[in-house]
Amino acid sequence: MGNKPLATLEKGPAGQFSMFIPGQPEPMPRPKVSRIPYPHAYYPGKRNCSWKTWAESIRIHAKYMGRLPLDRWDAVSLKVIFIIQPPDGLAKKRRGYLVPKKPDLDNYVKLVMDQLTRVGVFKDDNVVAHLDAKKLYAKEGETPGMWLRLEVLKQD
Repeated sequence: MGNKPLATLEKGPAGQFSMFIPGQPEPMPRPKVSRIPYPHAYYPGKRNCSWKTWAESIRIHAKYMGRLPLDRWDAVSLKVIFIIQPPDGLAKKRRGYLVPKKPDLDNYVKLVMDQLTRVGVFKDDNVVAHLDAKKLYAKEGETPGMWLRLEVLKQD
């Protein structure tokens, strides 16, 4: 393993940000509900789950973006590409292909939008009016991670 930067952030014209965050992308799990000993919702599994580590990584890197310069009627365009580590038995010709398997893409996106909201990149994820997302298997020698691009859509 070489020395790789944690993330690369590129600031384009006003209101445009692009970033690559290395690591194995994880989806947001669905909460479970229990009535014993009292009604409550919880996420199953261990306390230090892989999705929590991925969420923390997103938060750490998103802090460098700062808050998006949004006016009252502005919207946000979000483009996300998840590069997933392929299973060991996957043929080399399938690397770089779209991933048509579980977990669902919307669960990956939900985790990203929740963390961007939590850090304060935008006030609420309801400002995202345009979404473009896909998940791909990593090519040979490619680092798993996530490409993230945010753009403020100004409206007259």
